[in-house]
Amino acid sequence: MVIAMKINDVLKAFKEREVKHLNQHKGESYAILLPIIEENGKLYILFEMRAKHLNNQPGEICFPGGKVDETDGRPFDAAIRETSEELGINPHQIADVSPLDCTIEYINLYPFVGRLLEPQKITPHPDEVDSIFMISLEELLLMKPLEHVIKFIPTFEKDFPFDLIPNGRNYRWSTRKSIQYFYLYEDRAIWGLTAQILHHFLEVVRSKD
Repeated sequence: MVIAMKINDVLKAFKEREVKHLNQHKGESYAILLPIIEENGKLYILFEMRAKHLNNQPGEICFPGGKVDETDGRPFDAAIRETSEELGINPHQIADVSPLDCTIEYINLYPFVGRLLEPQKITPHPDEVDSIFMISLEELLLMKPLEHVIKFIPTFEKDFPFDLIPNGRNYRWSTRKSIQYFYLYEDRAIWGLTAQILHHFLEVVRSKD
């Protein structure tokens, strides 16, 4: 069956189309909020310690956030909802929310930065949060994180069609590298996606000096 199409029909499909990442995953998306708190004229970043009974990443340091549900509509809405649930605050106590750069390396992650009002009303949800702590923005800007590189080498399923590509099994695949940051604070280590988002946030702040 031959489908006859006109040039205007093809071009129309791309006009006013929302641009997405080419390798964006079709599965689950996640949204987080990097919370800023102002106390006595100083700025602080709030971190969570995940509950130790959780199946995924128990006891690790993170920012508030979670999966984008169908009821959320947008990652922005999910970031607000998850933050209010985990910190036990009203969504109206989350203000001045702006997007940070998203990452789609292996999950669709949409980070935001926002201000928490009335921090004295924060009551972390024990089912998800073991504890919270804050680090002043001034201290974070002075920190030099440890940097380590992870190399990702491709692996293949048994039926991968090497015969369809030039040089077959001898094809020279590019090795993807990822910089992992480690921020050390007292007896805590902030690393992984949390550290990557924190590093990006701090770089943006420094660029405005």
